[in-house]
Amino acid sequence: MSFPVEGRNTRAILSVFGADRDAGRRTHHGVDIFAPRGTPVLSATPGRVTRVQDTEIGGKVVWVRDSDEPNSVYYAHLDSQVVQAGANISKGTLLGFVGNTGNARTTPPHLHFGVYRRREGPVNPYYYLLKPSQDLVATSAPLDHLGQWTRTVNQGIRLRSGPSRRARVVSELEEYTPVRVLGAAGSWYRVRLPDGQVGFVAARLTEAVNEPLRSQVVVQTSAMVSGPRDSAPIVEAVEAGTGVSVLGTFDGFLYVQSPGGNTGWMASEPTTFP
Repeated sequence: MSFPVEGRNTRAILSVFGADRDAGRRTHHGVDIFAPRGTPVLSATPGRVTRVQDTEIGGKVVWVRDSDEPNSVYYAHLDSQVVQAGANISKGTLLGFVGNTGNARTTPPHLHFGVYRRREGPVNPYYYLLKPSQDLVATSAPLDHLGQWTRTVNQGIRLRSGPSRRARVVSELEEYTPVRVLGAAGSWYRVRLPDGQVGFVAARLTEAVNEPLRSQVVVQTSAMVSGPRDSAPIVEAVEAGTGVSVLGTFDGFLYVQSPGGNTGWMASEPTTFP
């Protein structure tokens, strides 16, 4: 998003998301951007103006539904508004001017800026407004694995704290450790291990889990569970004599796929190698 107060940046944010309000009875659902009264307030996004109101708490407010993201953006404590509900606007359109209307009458003029994400509610606007200090590294890691399980291709692959060979080593992974890809930076994946540990691995040292490593036969009826621990919820009961496809291994468990297509985890002991 572009910055919503003309001539200001994140250094003008002096009250942050989540701060206590009313002696702890509620929390701050936005950020406060301080600027002189009358400073132009500009739309941070393109979209449609859904509400232009004067309320007891927000004072003179404007709501904009973002046309690029599933967000509604809230501008409050304006000294005045210059748009009307129903207007289609561009990023940078003048919405009004900084003031201290509503319950901000006893504070210096500022814009209360809030972002409400569909089905999530209020989220921290700071990270929508923060401009990186340098250009982001171009991503060369394949993006078709985002959100998917992959696995390490050999033993001793290092999980690091950042996307760099100079970053601290968090742990060394066993061969065929399943990792879920959360994001990509340069030639690295940000991944989550089956035990919840998060870090970075080189994308070239992982592969998709589409092809099974081998097949194994379950020798007694066993539970396929949702995680590599005995207490995890049961996904499926696999009957004795059933062949399962092994997709990965972690901490004494096998990551498997049943003949019905379900994936989950089984302890290594109740299976036999054909």
